[in-house]
Amino acid sequence: MIALVTPYPRAEIWRGVETFNYYLERVFPDMTSVTIAEARQGGSAWTKVGGLLPRSLRVPAHSLAMGGALTRLAKSSDLRLVISNGMYGWYDPLDRTHVPKVHIFHGSSAAFADASQGVLSRRAHLYNRYLYSYFEALSATGKDALVSVSEFSREMFLKYHNIETRVIANCVDTQLFYRQARRECRDAIGLPQDKTVCGYVAPLNEAKGFDVLSELAERNPHMVFLIKSPQMSSYRTADNMKTVYDVPFERMPSIYSALDVLIAPTLHEGCSFVAFEAMSCNVPVITSSTGCFWKMDGPCSFGEVLPLRSDAAAFERSIQWVLENREDLNPREYVTRNYSFDRFKRDYSDLVSKLLSRHS
Repeated sequence: MIALVTPYPRAEIWRGVETFNYYLERVFPDMTSVTIAEARQGGSAWTKVGGLLPRSLRVPAHSLAMGGALTRLAKSSDLRLVISNGMYGWYDPLDRTHVPKVHIFHGSSAAFADASQGVLSRRAHLYNRYLYSYFEALSATGKDALVSVSEFSREMFLKYHNIETRVIANCVDTQLFYRQARRECRDAIGLPQDKTVCGYVAPLNEAKGFDVLSELAERNPHMVFLIKSPQMSSYRTADNMKTVYDVPFERMPSIYSALDVLIAPTLHEGCSFVAFEAMSCNVPVITSSTGCFWKMDGPCSFGEVLPLRSDAAAFERSIQWVLENREDLNPREYVTRNYSFDRFKRDYSDLVSKLLSRHS
């Protein structure tokens, strides 16, 4: 059995880590998740302590609780491997066993804090820059393999922690995410057929660039901006913005297929599943230079990459360029060639196979 230490079960896909877990479970069908819910069911006092703490301080306590659940799992089953995510790998109750361990770094909290200066509150900046960053670095201790989801994440962990990792980039299932009939997709959502529709799939906050998107909408009343967000928000939205919530993962291709272009003005990403999903549906993407698009600049085969903190005017110009050059772009070919599920499966299978043979 393989254990995956992660905060939420795969059924609750709404962020990148849960999407990553979905693909990892397809690679390793015998994998069992060790989550906060399992720790709570086991009666861990640390889940109660975590519930009393401010939201931003719950991760350390939850990690201790999940360690207890992992220990119980190891005693009751033939545990062959442990894979942990993000900060949730810092507490290792099996450190004196011979069970091999893999840790996945999805992004750097320190890099996120520095990239988001002026956007995060002072408290959030300090938590990310120092507290969360400390637990991320601690998660590398005692692991047999450390993986970053992009070259950008690898460089950030080298920069901030002097920790070396290997890169296995995220992926997209091109069989699930494919271009559907735009007219039917727009009708189902209630979008007009005769207007340019720009998409935004992310939480509604400035770190993800929602302020840029809001200004874009105000500057372009002739366009429609479709927003898919995991939660309700108090942000004011313009009349030409339409927001959808609680869209199942399997229905997301119909959201992307309704778009003319996806907008991603984010300040920091590890390796964006959203961009890959849109590209797989052959939708052009305009994104910031971060994550898997780090060091890229300007027009490219899938759309355009803009510098970090580009303003609404820059995204407006890029939208116009994409619309004028749409016939020359091939986002699906780009993502299929570079970020296929087959490649993801092969890389993780090889990594785990080598670890298990080494510990047999």
